[in-house]
Amino acid sequence: MSAIERYKVEKLNDQFTQTTRTVRRNLLIASSIAIALSVEGMKFKSFFGIDFTDQATAVLAIGAISLIAFYEFFSFLTYGVIDHRSWVLKANSIFYSHSDYNHIDIRKKLQSIDDQLGYIRGKMSSDDDSVVNAIKSQAGVIDRVVIDVESNITTFLKDLAKFRSQMNALNYMQLGRIYLLDWGVPLFMGFFSFYVNLESMKIFTRTVFGAAA
Repeated sequence: MSAIERYKVEKLNDQFTQTTRTVRRNLLIASSIAIALSVEGMKFKSFFGIDFTDQATAVLAIGAISLIAFYEFFSFLTYGVIDHRSWVLKANSIFYSHSDYNHIDIRKKLQSIDDQLGYIRGKMSSDDDSVVNAIKSQAGVIDRVVIDVESNITTFLKDLAKFRSQMNALNYMQLGRIYLLDWGVPLFMGFFSFYVNLESMKIFTRTVFGAAA
């Protein structure tokens, strides 16, 4: 089995766990609602049973929803960083575990050479003819082992170069999907929600904690 075939044995899953995907979805929903409700040109009479014709009530509702988005934003950031780090470590482990197959093959061949040299040393004596005969008797075996080692190394380097070229071709698409869609859109929506609704969040917080006091 070539290195390329080995790399295809295991496929990386989505970088996010189900929990993180749920948090990301909640962030997108909450921030989208908060942004939509804060747009001046859009007039909502009621939403979730809340009367938005009353300005004070509308501000409090927008502040509450924005705080939910705020919570989901930092939850997603925390879970996402942990998941992404685990995902990167898994990608590296797959790469190194599969490359070990080739290293093991090469190591076995080198051990075989060492064994043959040990055999030659064992056959040697002070007699010059003994040394020559011992070397001649194992020369063909050693040559075959050396050729196998060179072949394994060459195959490994070719497969690794091909694998890297394939990965480089996919890198731009993967980076776009991972960092633009998986990360960029949710984080932008969450941050934009805070930006446009910061005052509503402050009013809601003061109202709630002021009433509690």
